Amino acid sequence: PKTAKSPNRRTMGSRQIMSVEALETEGVTGDTARRFCEVLREHSFALLRLPERDAGLLAQARVFAAAFFQQPAERKVAIGDFRPVGTTYAGYRDHHGCDTEFLELHVTAARGTLPPLPYPDGMAEAASALHARLYELGRLLLTIIAASIQIDPAALLDALAPPESSPDDISASVLRFCHYRAARMPPSAAATEAVGAPSTPAPWAAREVLFDQHTDSSLL
Repeated sequence: PKTAKSPNRRTMGSRQIMSVEALETEGVTGDTARRFCEVLREHSFALLRLPERDAGLLAQARVFAAAFFQQPAERKVAIGDFRPVGTTYAGYRDHHGCDTEFLELHVTAARGTLPPLPYPDGMAEAASALHARLYELGRLLLTIIAASIQIDPAALLDALAPPESSPDDISASVLRFCHYRAARMPPSAAATEAVGAPSTPAPWAAREVLFDQHTDSSLL
């Protein structure tokens, strides 16, 4: 028997992209919140568009992330390898096997980062600001879900650190910066394609896309 294809971004279509601004304005019982929960039930994920006012936070984070990953390897390694923080990790790691590198940061209530980021100058503050905004959004979405399934929001929110903590408290969620290096086509393969010869997918080709849909506990 045929099996149904897994839902993906293409089948959902742009009409399913929901406005975070509408969620925040209408509240947990508004039409957008209801549609958000319906999409979650049908597809297991939902696409959200942040307000224009958040564009600066995202752009700033991208600039700092690019500056960090462009640093010499020894400077990045000096940040420290992944180490457990609660049920997550923090630190820097270069996954040479799949040509990717990650920087995972927790944020303190004093708006610092763990591990501390001495460079690029200003990245710690930018990461903290982005984390705070995504954390705020995460609490809203969990509250909406709780209202939809008619449970006390605390049942979902208690797993997160409270919005206001002591300066030494560390966030429960981790902010992950990802760098997926572009796969380089070997010269021999480039020559083969140039003359139009048929070929089967090569190992380097399979590395161009690491995953389609991705879900974990990180604020990506």
